[in-house]
Amino acid sequence: MDTALIISLLILGYFTTENECQTSLCKKPNQPINGQVFCVDDSGILKCYATCNGGFTFQTTSVEFRTCNQIDGTWPSGNTFPDCIASGSRCRSLSPPKNGVVRCELVNTQLVCIAECDRQHVFPTGQAALKRVCNASVGWQSTDQIPDCKASCSTQYLISGNKNITDSDFTTSSILSENQKTYSPRKSDLFCVNECGWRPSRSDLNQFVQINLQRAGRLLGITTKGLSVGPSELYVTRFRILHSLDGKVFTPYSDANVTDKFFSGNTDGYSPKMQVFSCPFEAQYIRINPLEWHDGIGLRFDLLGCDIDSIPKTTVQPQTPPQRVTTISTHSTPQPATGITSGATGKTTLPQQPCSPVLPPPNGVVNCQKTTTELSCTAICNDGFQFTTTQSLIRLTCQLRTATWSNVKNFPACIRKYIDFKFSGS
Repeated sequence: MDTALIISLLILGYFTTENECQTSLCKKPNQPINGQVFCVDDSGILKCYATCNGGFTFQTTSVEFRTCNQIDGTWPSGNTFPDCIASGSRCRSLSPPKNGVVRCELVNTQLVCIAECDRQHVFPTGQAALKRVCNASVGWQSTDQIPDCKASCSTQYLISGNKNITDSDFTTSSILSENQKTYSPRKSDLFCVNECGWRPSRSDLNQFVQINLQRAGRLLGITTKGLSVGPSELYVTRFRILHSLDGKVFTPYSDANVTDKFFSGNTDGYSPKMQVFSCPFEAQYIRINPLEWHDGIGLRFDLLGCDIDSIPKTTVQPQTPPQRVTTISTHSTPQPATGITSGATGKTTLPQQPCSPVLPPPNGVVNCQKTTTELSCTAICNDGFQFTTTQSLIRLTCQLRTATWSNVKNFPACIRKYIDFKFSGS
């Protein structure tokens, strides 16, 4: 409810400030520091609104709401209001790092933010998670900066970069019989330059070439190339990848869209084509199965990845469960980070970046995502609560170029739902 409307209703006598003959079990709550409380009796429910004085605000919203059942005197959300703090010292949630997420929790007067890197990424310190804490009265402890997450291993070619791989580590469905030495699977090395490339005895869907990397690695991508035979160019135009940890059970590569992905291949016999896996995986054995080709199957390839042992092992210490928590979940896409300008240590400063993630409403959750053009924040209420506007979902967007919000910049409060029970006389 709008503050001006509350004050107008108070003047007109709609709100109860004192009740000399009080029969209700509900007593008016104490007003917050630097604020005031107004209550109204609504069909057996005492509804109380708290607002802050000029120059002050609540941690998460401009109006706090509490209710009490006047029959039994119970306050579902408690009968106390948080204190109002100076508007300039308000803690704001942090922007997520590149290749990572940020989850912020409101714990009493502190905003606690945990930043975590996506899988196979770490912070420059080698950690997979970082913690930042902001006190409403003094600001951020240490810093409010979160560095970007980086790939957790140095990408390399796993076949040509491994000198221990031998001919016996390659397996194939067949080899062209006219020159098995020239077209052997070992000659499928991407960087082989003379009489190179694997050719099967026949070109059909049953052919494959397989490599044993000798130890499990993190597979990040593949580079393929065709080959030339006289005036002809042979190359694979479509293929699938299967992988295994034991060399016995093979699983087709899948991503977020399909469970057996068909990769597009080369367009000539001499140009390499590199493709990065959108869903990296761990494997020791990799099998390539051609599906379509030009003038017959001809293939050279190498795999991009890193040793699993080179990936830093980090753990996140469990956090003490807060008594009252509201969660913000923000995730970044692989775009240049816009961030929030950090303030001086021990002091609270408002971010210079206008498009920053919005704090959640009380009893609600916010999810913010950035694209190259806008920041979009969507809020929903927890179970048993609804927005004061009765909407089930509210979305706010901010255009990064102009730093303008689509409507307002804050979400309305989530209030407890009530079910009206009507009884008819017999």
